[in-house]
Amino acid sequence: MLEDTIIAISTPLGYGGLGIVRLSGKKSLPIAKKLFKSKKNKAQIPPRHPILGNLYHFEQKEFFEEAYLTYIPSPHTYTREDMVEISCHGSPVILEEVVRLGIKAGARHARPGEFTLRAYQRGRIDILQAEAINDIIQAPSYRQAKISFSQLGGSLSQKIASLRHQVIHLLSQIEASIEFPEERLRISAKQISKTMEKAIHSLKKLVESYNLGKTLSEGLTLAITGRKNVGKSTLFNSLLQKERA
Repeated sequence: MLEDTIIAISTPLGYGGLGIVRLSGKKSLPIAKKLFKSKKNKAQIPPRHPILGNLYHFEQKEFFEEAYLTYIPSPHTYTREDMVEISCHGSPVILEEVVRLGIKAGARHARPGEFTLRAYQRGRIDILQAEAINDIIQAPSYRQAKISFSQLGGSLSQKIASLRHQVIHLLSQIEASIEFPEERLRISAKQISKTMEKAIHSLKKLVESYNLGKTLSEGLTLAITGRKNVGKSTLFNSLLQKERA
């Protein structure tokens, strides 16, 4: 499945000034060349440099849109595969036609989330970073987006890797002291307890941060209750910092 080339619209569907179609895979550039003709008639497409040209409808033998093409070779891409981005006006009709022609030229329509799946399968990101990408997209607040961005950078993965290393190192010390008692590799119960307490404390902090992140992401359902005319509406407006009740 990783050997084929995928194509999809990368920008939200709808009318806008800009729309992007993305390809990923070994045949990204050859397929894109069938759809795009440089205005300067360049035979070679330089990497990481937007080229201005026109989109070519190879079925009807005509140009139908002005566009920029950017070629990014592997492994320095999101998926660690060759990638091409075609940027044109954000017309759903144009974008869908580019995808259709790309499929006709040899690409396959990407499934939802497949670009991120390939990034994970190629080792570009781990599973926690993949989840962070979705959290950033779905973030209901700027603060939640910041937390997810930190996770995308690998902060959570690094903390878990550090904890794993500590526990494995402790286990190896315990096993060595049992297997080779004559080597004086004994580790005291106090040392074991201290290391485990430190690891447990770190895990508890991770759980707390997860609960906070979940609260920020999903929000809280609150009810302000009380007798009539005691200031519920005033408190509500004060919390919102605007008149709503």
